[in-house]
Amino acid sequence: MPIKIKAKGALREGGKFLKSKDARNMHKLEHQIENQITGNIEDILKKNLKNQIDTFGFGNYARVYNNLRRI
Repeated sequence: MPIKIKAKGALREGGKFLKSKDARNMHKLEHQIENQITGNIEDILKKNLKNQIDTFGFGNYARVYNNLRRI
């Protein structure tokens, strides 16, 4: 089951918000940031799985879901 995360943010440089008149550049930058965040989250999840750490409580969710399916 995929995990969906919604996030909002603003780009700042030197205390000023970045504004781009070129939509293609902004879209490209958004895509690069999205890929970086996705990669970071995937790395964290892989490390947690390897070390059998359930930081986000997915194990509890899975147990509840399996118990509900049996009812």
